[in-house]
Amino acid sequence: MSQLSSRDVVGDVLTRRISSAFDLTELEQSRIRKLATRYERRAKGTLLAEQGDLGRGSRFLLSGWALRHAYLADGRRQIFGFVLPGDPLDPFGCLGPVTPEGILAVTSVDLVEMSRALTDDRMGSPHDLDRLELLMARQQLGYIRNQIRRLGCQNACQRLAHFILEMHDRLSAIGLVDDGAFALPLTQEMLADALGLSVVHVSRMLKQLREAGLADMSNGWTQVIRRGQLEALCEYDGITDWRTPMGPAQPARHSDMAEQACRRH
Repeated sequence: MSQLSSRDVVGDVLTRRISSAFDLTELEQSRIRKLATRYERRAKGTLLAEQGDLGRGSRFLLSGWALRHAYLADGRRQIFGFVLPGDPLDPFGCLGPVTPEGILAVTSVDLVEMSRALTDDRMGSPHDLDRLELLMARQQLGYIRNQIRRLGCQNACQRLAHFILEMHDRLSAIGLVDDGAFALPLTQEMLADALGLSVVHVSRMLKQLREAGLADMSNGWTQVIRRGQLEALCEYDGITDWRTPMGPAQPARHSDMAEQACRRH
Protein backbone atom coordinates (compact mmCIF):
# COMPACT_ATOMS: atom_id res chain seq x y z
CA MET A 1 0.00 0.00 0.00
CA SER A 2 1.42 3.40 -0.96
CA GLN A 3 1.50 6.19 1.58
CA LEU A 4 -1.22 8.07 -0.32
CA SER A 5 -3.55 5.10 -0.64
CA SER A 6 -2.85 4.12 2.97
CA ARG A 7 -3.86 7.54 4.23
CA ASP A 8 -6.96 7.47 2.05
CA VAL A 9 -7.91 4.11 3.62
CA VAL A 10 -7.28 5.46 7.13
CA GLY A 11 -9.38 8.54 6.46
CA ASP A 12 -12.23 6.53 4.98
CA VAL A 13 -12.39 3.85 7.69
CA LEU A 14 -11.88 6.10 10.71
CA THR A 15 -14.11 8.94 9.57
CA ARG A 16 -16.91 6.52 8.68
CA ARG A 17 -16.61 4.97 12.13
CA ILE A 18 -16.59 8.29 13.99
CA SER A 19 -19.28 9.87 11.80
CA SER A 20 -21.71 7.13 12.82
CA ALA A 21 -21.95 8.89 16.20
CA PHE A 22 -20.39 12.35 15.78
CA ASP A 23 -20.36 15.10 13.16
CA LEU A 24 -16.95 15.78 11.59
CA THR A 25 -16.00 18.78 9.49
CA GLU A 26 -14.01 18.35 6.27
CA LEU A 27 -11.02 19.88 8.06
CA GLU A 28 -11.22 17.30 10.84
CA GLN A 29 -11.48 14.47 8.30
CA SER A 30 -8.40 15.78 6.50
CA ARG A 31 -6.40 16.02 9.71
CA ILE A 32 -7.29 12.47 10.71
CA ARG A 33 -5.72 11.21 7.47
CA LYS A 34 -2.46 12.93 8.37
CA LEU A 35 -2.18 11.22 11.76
CA ALA A 36 -1.26 7.81 10.28
CA THR A 37 2.47 7.05 10.65
CA ARG A 38 3.07 3.28 10.57
CA TYR A 39 1.21 0.32 9.09
CA GLU A 40 1.49 -3.38 9.83
CA ARG A 41 -0.26 -6.61 8.84
CA ARG A 42 -0.66 -9.40 11.39
CA ALA A 43 -1.75 -12.99 10.81
CA LYS A 44 -4.89 -14.66 12.12
CA GLY A 45 -4.37 -15.91 15.68
CA THR A 46 -1.66 -13.35 16.50
CA LEU A 47 -1.76 -11.98 20.03
CA LEU A 48 -1.71 -8.24 19.33
CA ALA A 49 -1.34 -7.37 23.01
CA GLU A 50 -1.14 -9.36 26.24
CA GLN A 51 -2.99 -8.44 29.39
CA GLY A 52 -0.70 -6.19 31.44
CA ASP A 53 1.47 -5.12 28.49
CA LEU A 54 2.67 -1.55 28.30
CA GLY A 55 0.83 0.24 25.51
CA ARG A 56 2.45 0.57 22.08
CA GLY A 57 0.97 3.92 21.18
CA SER A 58 -2.40 4.54 19.61
CA ARG A 59 -3.19 1.70 17.18
CA PHE A 60 -6.34 1.33 15.11
CA LEU A 61 -7.72 -1.58 13.10
CA LEU A 62 -8.07 -0.88 9.37
CA SER A 63 -9.31 -4.31 8.27
CA GLY A 64 -10.18 -7.68 9.80
CA TRP A 65 -11.49 -8.58 13.26
CA ALA A 66 -9.91 -8.81 16.70
CA LEU A 67 -11.23 -9.53 20.19
CA ARG A 68 -10.47 -8.43 23.73
CA HIS A 69 -10.41 -11.20 26.30
CA ALA A 70 -9.08 -12.52 29.60
CA TYR A 71 -8.69 -16.05 30.99
CA LEU A 72 -9.52 -17.31 34.46
CA ALA A 73 -7.24 -19.70 36.32
CA ASP A 74 -9.43 -22.69 35.41
CA GLY A 75 -9.11 -21.94 31.68
CA ARG A 76 -12.46 -20.26 31.14
CA ARG A 77 -12.41 -17.19 28.93
CA GLN A 78 -14.48 -14.01 28.94
CA ILE A 79 -14.57 -12.02 25.71
CA PHE A 80 -15.21 -8.39 26.56
CA GLY A 81 -15.80 -7.16 23.04
CA PHE A 82 -14.78 -7.23 19.39
CA VAL A 83 -12.56 -4.81 17.50
CA LEU A 84 -13.89 -3.97 14.04
CA PRO A 85 -12.38 -1.83 11.25
CA GLY A 86 -12.03 1.75 12.43
CA ASP A 87 -11.89 0.80 16.13
CA PRO A 88 -8.91 1.48 18.43
CA LEU A 89 -7.20 -1.60 19.83
CA ASP A 90 -7.20 -0.03 23.29
CA PRO A 91 -10.02 2.53 23.41
CA PHE A 92 -9.03 3.78 26.86
CA GLY A 93 -5.27 3.76 26.39
CA CYS A 94 -5.17 7.48 27.12
CA LEU A 95 -6.08 6.67 30.75
CA GLY A 96 -2.93 4.65 31.39
CA PRO A 97 -0.10 2.76 29.69
CA VAL A 98 -1.09 -0.78 30.78
CA THR A 99 -3.28 -2.88 28.49
CA PRO A 100 -6.17 -4.19 30.66
CA GLU A 101 -6.92 -7.30 28.56
CA GLY A 102 -5.43 -9.48 25.86
CA ILE A 103 -6.16 -8.60 22.23
CA LEU A 104 -6.25 -11.44 19.70
CA ALA A 105 -6.51 -11.26 15.89
CA VAL A 106 -9.61 -13.27 14.90
CA THR A 107 -8.66 -12.89 11.21
CA SER A 108 -5.63 -11.46 9.48
CA VAL A 109 -5.64 -7.75 10.29
CA ASP A 110 -4.20 -4.48 9.07
CA LEU A 111 -3.23 -1.98 11.76
CA VAL A 112 -2.18 1.65 11.73
CA GLU A 113 -0.35 3.60 14.41
CA MET A 114 -1.35 7.23 14.80
CA SER A 115 0.91 10.19 15.55
CA ARG A 116 0.51 12.97 18.11
CA ALA A 117 2.42 15.44 15.95
CA LEU A 118 -0.39 17.85 15.02
CA THR A 119 -2.13 20.47 17.12
CA ASP A 120 -5.85 21.09 16.92
CA ASP A 121 -6.23 24.70 18.06
CA ARG A 122 -9.85 24.93 16.92
CA MET A 123 -10.91 22.21 19.37
CA GLY A 124 -8.77 23.60 22.17
CA SER A 125 -6.96 20.26 22.52
CA PRO A 126 -3.16 19.93 22.59
CA HIS A 127 -3.23 17.17 19.95
CA ASP A 128 -5.50 16.00 17.17
CA LEU A 129 -5.05 12.47 18.43
CA ASP A 130 -6.42 13.40 21.84
CA ARG A 131 -9.61 14.54 20.14
CA LEU A 132 -9.77 11.33 18.08
CA GLU A 133 -9.22 9.12 21.14
CA LEU A 134 -11.90 10.98 23.09
CA LEU A 135 -14.46 10.46 20.34
CA MET A 136 -13.54 6.79 20.05
CA ALA A 137 -13.66 6.25 23.82
CA ARG A 138 -17.14 7.77 24.04
CA GLN A 139 -18.29 5.52 21.22
CA GLN A 140 -16.86 2.47 22.98
CA LEU A 141 -18.90 3.32 26.08
CA GLY A 142 -22.02 2.55 24.06
CA TYR A 143 -20.64 -0.89 23.15
CA ILE A 144 -19.79 -1.57 26.82
CA ARG A 145 -23.30 -0.54 27.81
CA ASN A 146 -24.71 -3.03 25.33
CA GLN A 147 -22.49 -5.83 26.61
CA ILE A 148 -23.46 -5.20 30.24
CA ARG A 149 -27.11 -5.18 29.25
CA ARG A 150 -26.77 -8.49 27.40
CA LEU A 151 -24.96 -10.27 30.21
CA GLY A 152 -26.96 -8.75 33.04
CA CYS A 153 -30.56 -8.57 31.86
CA GLN A 154 -31.22 -10.74 28.81
CA ASN A 155 -31.93 -14.40 28.25
CA ALA A 156 -29.86 -16.49 25.83
CA CYS A 157 -31.93 -15.85 22.72
CA GLN A 158 -32.13 -12.11 23.40
CA ARG A 159 -28.36 -11.90 23.93
CA LEU A 160 -27.68 -13.43 20.56
CA ALA A 161 -30.30 -11.31 18.78
CA HIS A 162 -28.96 -8.12 20.40
CA PHE A 163 -25.37 -9.03 19.51
CA ILE A 164 -26.29 -9.68 15.85
CA LEU A 165 -27.97 -6.28 15.58
CA GLU A 166 -25.03 -4.45 17.16
CA MET A 167 -22.55 -6.11 14.78
CA HIS A 168 -24.85 -5.30 11.86
CA ASP A 169 -24.99 -1.61 12.80
CA ARG A 170 -21.28 -1.24 13.55
CA LEU A 171 -20.36 -2.84 10.21
CA SER A 172 -23.06 -0.93 8.33
CA ALA A 173 -21.53 2.33 9.55
CA ILE A 174 -18.36 1.55 7.59
CA GLY A 175 -20.05 0.12 4.52
CA LEU A 176 -19.60 -3.60 5.24
CA VAL A 177 -23.27 -4.66 5.15
CA ASP A 178 -25.12 -5.57 1.97
CA ASP A 179 -28.92 -5.80 2.17
CA GLY A 180 -28.80 -6.99 5.78
CA ALA A 181 -25.98 -9.51 5.20
CA PHE A 182 -22.45 -9.24 6.62
CA ALA A 183 -19.39 -11.36 7.28
CA LEU A 184 -19.15 -12.63 10.86
CA PRO A 185 -15.92 -14.64 11.18
CA LEU A 186 -16.65 -15.90 14.69
CA THR A 187 -16.88 -19.47 15.92
CA GLN A 188 -19.70 -20.62 18.16
CA GLU A 189 -17.12 -20.92 20.93
CA MET A 190 -16.29 -17.22 20.55
CA LEU A 191 -19.96 -16.31 20.63
CA ALA A 192 -20.38 -18.43 23.77
CA ASP A 193 -17.43 -16.75 25.51
CA ALA A 194 -18.73 -13.30 24.59
CA LEU A 195 -22.34 -13.93 25.61
CA GLY A 196 -21.84 -16.02 28.75
CA LEU A 197 -23.38 -19.15 27.22
CA SER A 198 -22.35 -22.70 26.40
CA VAL A 199 -21.57 -23.68 22.81
CA VAL A 200 -24.58 -26.02 22.86
CA HIS A 201 -26.82 -23.16 23.95
CA VAL A 202 -25.49 -20.87 21.21
CA SER A 203 -26.17 -23.55 18.60
CA ARG A 204 -29.72 -24.01 19.89
CA MET A 205 -30.46 -20.27 19.88
CA LEU A 206 -29.09 -19.86 16.34
CA LYS A 207 -31.43 -22.61 15.21
CA GLN A 208 -34.39 -20.92 16.90
CA LEU A 209 -33.68 -17.56 15.28
CA ARG A 210 -33.31 -19.23 11.89
CA GLU A 211 -36.50 -21.28 12.23
CA ALA A 212 -38.41 -18.18 13.38
CA GLY A 213 -37.27 -16.38 10.22
CA LEU A 214 -35.56 -13.58 12.15
CA ALA A 215 -31.87 -14.08 11.36
CA ASP A 216 -29.57 -16.69 9.85
CA MET A 217 -25.91 -17.28 10.70
CA SER A 218 -23.97 -19.82 8.64
CA ASN A 219 -20.71 -20.28 6.74
CA GLY A 220 -19.17 -17.13 8.19
CA TRP A 221 -22.05 -14.89 7.12
CA THR A 222 -25.03 -13.47 8.99
CA GLN A 223 -28.31 -12.28 7.48
CA VAL A 224 -30.76 -10.09 9.37
CA ILE A 225 -34.12 -11.12 7.93
CA ARG A 226 -36.87 -9.42 9.96
CA ARG A 227 -35.14 -6.51 11.65
CA GLY A 228 -38.20 -5.01 13.34
CA GLN A 229 -39.14 -8.27 15.03
CA LEU A 230 -35.52 -8.93 15.98
CA GLU A 231 -35.33 -5.48 17.61
CA ALA A 232 -38.58 -6.08 19.52
CA LEU A 233 -37.32 -9.45 20.68
CA CYS A 234 -34.24 -8.05 22.43
CA GLU A 235 -35.35 -4.42 23.00
CA TYR A 236 -32.51 -3.17 20.83
CA ASP A 237 -32.25 0.62 20.72
CA GLY A 238 -29.29 1.01 18.38
CA ILE A 239 -25.77 2.34 18.68
CA THR A 240 -25.47 5.47 20.82
CA ASP A 241 -25.54 8.62 18.68
CA TRP A 242 -23.82 11.34 20.69
CA ARG A 243 -25.10 14.11 18.39
CA THR A 244 -28.64 13.96 19.78
CA PRO A 245 -29.92 13.48 23.33
CA MET A 246 -31.34 10.08 24.13
CA GLY A 247 -34.98 10.15 25.20
CA PRO A 248 -36.40 7.88 27.89
CA ALA A 249 -36.50 4.22 26.91
CA GLN A 250 -39.86 3.04 25.67
CA PRO A 251 -41.10 -0.45 26.52
CA ALA A 252 -40.75 -2.72 23.51
CA ARG A 253 -43.75 -4.40 21.95
CA HIS A 254 -42.86 -8.02 21.26
CA SER A 255 -44.43 -9.68 18.27
CA ASP A 256 -45.94 -13.11 18.84
CA MET A 257 -43.30 -14.67 16.59
CA ALA A 258 -40.47 -12.93 18.45
CA GLU A 259 -41.80 -14.03 21.83
CA GLN A 260 -42.14 -17.61 20.59
CA ALA A 261 -38.52 -17.59 19.33
CA CYS A 262 -37.19 -16.90 22.83
CA ARG A 263 -39.79 -18.64 24.96
CA ARG A 264 -38.30 -20.62 27.86
CA HIS A 265 -34.77 -19.41 26.97
